[in-house]
This record gives sequence, C-alpha cells and structure tokens, in this order.
Amino acid sequence: MANIKQGETNPQLASFKGLKDVVSARRLSEIGKAVLKFEAPNFSAGYFDGLAIAYKQSINDPSDIPVVLNDEFYSGPLSVPYFDYRYAAEILVGGIDYGDPQTHCFSIYPFNYKQDGSRDEYPNDIWYCMIPQVKGAVADDFAGFDSVIIGGSNYIQMFWTLPIQGVFDSYEIYARKTAGTFNFAAAQLDVGEGTEGTNYKRVTVNDPDATTAVMDMLVDGNYKVGILTRYTNPLTGLKVDSEFNSAIFSCNVVTNPTEVNCTKLTAP
Repeated sequence: MANIKQGETNPQLASFKGLKDVVSARRLSEIGKAVLKFEAPNFSAGYFDGLAIAYKQSINDPSDIPVVLNDEFYSGPLSVPYFDYRYAAEILVGGIDYGDPQTHCFSIYPFNYKQDGSRDEYPNDIWYCMIPQVKGAVADDFAGFDSVIIGGSNYIQMFWTLPIQGVFDSYEIYARKTAGTFNFAAAQLDVGEGTEGTNYKRVTVNDPDATTAVMDMLVDGNYKVGILTRYTNPLTGLKVDSEFNSAIFSCNVVTNPTEVNCTKLTAP
C-alpha cells in the first residue's frame, strides 16, 4: 500500500492546486461518469510521478476511509482511464450509477514512486462531491430553431444548431395548430405521450446529430413551432427536457405558398 504523508511539505514537489470541481454528465457520452476538473500541474520548480484519484462516499463520516481508484490494489466498480498527469485538466471516472442518488466524493493529489515500487502520497484534503444527475441543455446552450421555412404545399422545414452541451438523445418539436400563444408547458400537457392534442401536435426526431426536420401533411392554417431536446432513461423511462427557449416561429401554411420564411416570435 502507499505510504501517505498527510500534511508533509516537500520542496521538490511540483505545484498542484488540487481538484476544482466535480460535475455530472454534460453530454450523452458522459452518462455513467463523473467529470473531475482541475488545473494541470506546474513542473517549473519541482516534480512528482503521478496523480492519485481518491474516492469516498462522504466527507463528513470519519469512518469512511478513502480508496485510491488508480491504485493497483483497488478492485471496485469505479474506473479511471489512462491520463497524462503532466497535462491533464479533466478526468472522467466511470462506473457511476445514474439511477442511484448516492453521493460520490473525490480528491486528487500527487504521489512519487519509491525504489521498491511503493508510493509516497501527498494528500491535500481538497474534496468535491456530486450526486449524479441528468441535466438537459440550458437556453444558453440550446437556443432552439435558427430558422423555419415553408418548404412547399402543406409542410414546413426547421433548422437548428447542435447544443453546446446538455444530455439528450432526441428532439421534440411542438406545433400549435389553433389560435393562441405558444407555450412549451401547455404543449407538453396537451400532447402528453401522443403526437396530437387539442391545440398542439408533436414530432420526435430520434437522431441526436440531426440539425433539420420536416413537419408535413399540414392543413392550411397558422402554426407556431418550437423545439426542445430530450433524454429518456432506457431503464426507468424518466424524461429530461432542455430548458424552454424563446425561438418560436409562426408559419402560415397554405396549399400554394407565396411566403418562404416563417416569422420569429418571442415566447412569453
């Protein structure tokens, strides 16, 4: 096991400021992982041989003894991929159960190898904790439609930019088909789990890399449309949508359209 030198100063150690934050998944590929964020070490006035990733479930329980995830003796469910400790500023720890609201606490600190292969570790007592949570895109990361056009008789085509971050695996497009103000919450309530409600209809785009979609077979009339991202938990069915955005477009659909561009509105 490693020889932990708690609180000992070593003038030869490179500068390392410790962990800065731990966050839940920022995108679909990070589900099942914890994102550890820190500043890369500064080796201008010292050295060390690596960074230890320490873990425990509580920082308030003295009986919870931390384990080092990237130690050869660790055999638990969490995993740390290879990282270059000289330059890394982020590590994704795998094995996090997003269906279990358990606290996960982490710390990162330097270590040196001794001649016998064991390690001297230098904990810094800087801990950050997280409870895994799926978060959809906020409006700043996904602003909704960029443009909407009337593509021809009885259909409209919508365009958007991929979200900067946020967990999602599909898009939900809502269209108000009756007179009145567009409202995302009202649209979701009206349509429910179906595709048609009294005042709204919905189209689901199951490709998370899509940036355009068509809503067709529309009868003549005015349609107000908006889009959200959605993540559906494959085990529980729980759905997480992006934050409501203000990019609502109004389209006058007719059999032989003379207008091409729909008008952007401001959502209430």
